[in-house]
Amino acid sequence: MEKETQGHKKMIQYIEDLMRNKHFLKNFNKLRKELGSDEIGERDERLSGLMSDLYGDYIEMEKLMRAIDKRMRTRSTRIYEKMASIYGLDNDLFQEIEFDKIRGKDDIQLGDYADFCQVIDKLNDEYDMANYPPLPISIDYRKQRHIAAYPVSIDIHQFATKRDVLDFIEKRWSLVEEYLENYRKGKIRFRSRKIPRKIADFLWDNRQLNSSELKKLLDKNFSDNRLAYYEIHKIISQERKRRTKKFTVGQ
Repeated sequence: MEKETQGHKKMIQYIEDLMRNKHFLKNFNKLRKELGSDEIGERDERLSGLMSDLYGDYIEMEKLMRAIDKRMRTRSTRIYEKMASIYGLDNDLFQEIEFDKIRGKDDIQLGDYADFCQVIDKLNDEYDMANYPPLPISIDYRKQRHIAAYPVSIDIHQFATKRDVLDFIEKRWSLVEEYLENYRKGKIRFRSRKIPRKIADFLWDNRQLNSSELKKLLDKNFSDNRLAYYEIHKIISQERKRRTKKFTVGQ
């Protein structure tokens, strides 16, 4: 049995209070009256006919979406999608890399949005399109790439507190892991680097030098490095693995 979350207890209490609240019951009874104004069979028959007509329109729309997708899905789009899935990069992250590479920079300065978790205002960020209707997911490539990079989400209720969210994550993380495993291959390990990136890059760029020359050049450019010969070679070896290994999803 999974542990009961704080949010679950609150939700039950909230619903029980609503069922006893006169204002809620007034609206609830108004709704029930409206729903009960027609015979159930007649209403279901009308809804069935409407759904049948709408489904026919939906099939035609699906055909149109497939045709549009076929025209728009270029070779670069397919490569982009594959990279989003393999490396976990959505449009925003990929563009930061692209722009910095064009400028010849290896050190990237990312905003706060660059994180393993993101906060999204669904109504305003995703659905509030004042001038354009939202694109269907089948041709919304930006949305597809975001989902490829961030495949699992936790919806937060408008009444939730920080403690509710933390309690939910603590007690339901095993479930989150189950979902994430569908998109991963192998274990994910991100160790913090003890050696500054500039020193690692410097050693890699000068790896062709012999040990004494490399050590002398390192001390000249980074006087406080305090690295021994064996540590220098270990860093170069680690960089070789890091720069030449083949990434799989999530690694």
